[in-house]
Amino acid sequence: MTGPNGAQPKIEVQNLNAWFRGNHALRGVSLTVPANTVLAIIGPSGCGKSTFVRCINRMHELVPGAHQSGHILVDGQDLHARGVDPVDLRRRVGMVFQRANPFPTMSIVDNVVAGRAGGEEPATGRALGRSEGSAPPVGALALGRPAAEALHRSGPGRRARGHAHG
Repeated sequence: MTGPNGAQPKIEVQNLNAWFRGNHALRGVSLTVPANTVLAIIGPSGCGKSTFVRCINRMHELVPGAHQSGHILVDGQDLHARGVDPVDLRRRVGMVFQRANPFPTMSIVDNVVAGRAGGEEPATGRALGRSEGSAPPVGALALGRPAAEALHRSGPGRRARGHAHG
């Protein structure tokens, strides 16, 4: 599809649906974002803003129990077509979140190391990548043993102390 001036849209979303297990978080979202424009996604807490953005960056699929349907095109390319490398996509489609958004299947330490050194996301085996000129791998963290052990156990939804409160 082309925009009003005949230019190809930068982002095109067609009938996007996203779920977290049984929760249908996004329903039939469609929109076109022309090239060289700014898009603000505004809404109340819990309405699906971050889920929508994570779908564009292919991070939604990393959440255990999450899935999506519909089509998302960036520069005319379907992000879920064969041969589309999610790591390369994430290099082109950057994201900034209000709060930290670590990979949900990795500990906090693994998230930090992956961000600096590249590697694989454990649940999927997908390469996280390391861009040229990025910082070298983290050799050691200057933490006391209890803190370091807690960070290796912790991850999203888990307390750093290694036990849940309820």
